[in-house]
Amino acid sequence: MMNPNRVKTFVDRVKETIPQGYKPGHEEYRTLIERNNMAMGREKYGTKSRQVLDTHPLAVSLRQLYGKSTESDVLRANANAHGMGMPKDNAGIIGTLIGRMAADVVGDRTRNLWWLINAPQALANIVVENTIQRANPQAYGSSIVMDRGNPLRIGNKERARELGILKDDVAGETLKSGYGTTKTFDPSGEEITVITQRNNNPNALEVIGAPAGMAVNAAIGLMNPFGGMQGYQAVFPDEEDSSKTSNVIAEVGAKYILGRTGNLLPWDEFKKVRPDVSKDEYMKYKAFKFDKSADFDLTDGDITLPTGVLKYTTEGIHGPEVQFLGRSLPITTGFLPFGTALAGAALGVRPRRGENPLKAPTARRGLIGSTIGLAAGGGLGLLIESERQRRNMRENVPKTTAIDPEGTF
Repeated sequence: MMNPNRVKTFVDRVKETIPQGYKPGHEEYRTLIERNNMAMGREKYGTKSRQVLDTHPLAVSLRQLYGKSTESDVLRANANAHGMGMPKDNAGIIGTLIGRMAADVVGDRTRNLWWLINAPQALANIVVENTIQRANPQAYGSSIVMDRGNPLRIGNKERARELGILKDDVAGETLKSGYGTTKTFDPSGEEITVITQRNNNPNALEVIGAPAGMAVNAAIGLMNPFGGMQGYQAVFPDEEDSSKTSNVIAEVGAKYILGRTGNLLPWDEFKKVRPDVSKDEYMKYKAFKFDKSADFDLTDGDITLPTGVLKYTTEGIHGPEVQFLGRSLPITTGFLPFGTALAGAALGVRPRRGENPLKAPTARRGLIGSTIGLAAGGGLGLLIESERQRRNMRENVPKTTAIDPEGTF
């Protein structure tokens, strides 16, 4: 039988630590991870996905409890130093987690994670950013500003002004955009605060992902400002021809901002532009596209997760394809060029042997690599899809018997 006093002590400890878990807000987590990134020599904000995960109470909790890396050790030390640590006792851990779960619900933290990936383009951006960071860990990092062979200290204001790093504005003395500070040690072992500079302009790094983003947008059908892609209506269809738009500006806005695409053309119109697709295939595809019932049996050629959030079919009108939140992503004309653009970006940003990664033209090489990758993958994908459509068209042509010129008919 459990000791009532021990139970009461346990419950009291849980109640005591709930506020400890609930109290820290978004800015406290942001500051905590900012210190962590600077201690690890990274850009203090990092990639978009890291910014969201690093301010997510439960994600931070898992790293504090189970993290085995040097970064996790630094996180635990920083959190303990600023009153955001994880208790050692079970009751304290439970109480802190309850508080952080409450903060998660109140602050929409988990829904923020979902909102970060609730469109194919957003998910693609995350994949590109993390691929770049893995290929070149210094890409999103910061480096200590060196002046005449020595780290430039924040206290050396006169020299910082001469270099154009320190400016005077309405807020007082402010570091120029792209510069920050971190703590390090001088040769004597004394802790000093020095100025750091971002290794790369974040907007330049964003451009590296443009070709991969184009691959996804083209696959979804967002690249035609004058109407729908082959076999589809425009978002704002013209009365006489629904494949053409009645308003180019509205069409561009709906596609670029909302990510909207038009529906499939009616069969009588669809068959004119896609003679490779039979009516039976058309009807089966429409049924698959709008069916949201869970289906985990891949033997029938398709699979659907509950609510239809993610689907896959081997026999779509574009060949094998994935559907994410209703957006079709063909394997050959979508995933293939995206993958080759991603590979090209990774190869481009990777430092060359013996090269100083901080002086390498990372953004330019990454853009060139991703562009070449897109061209190669896009071209190959179109060839594969064209051959598939030609093969299907031959199969859909009615089979007839050749007429014998010497016969009765």
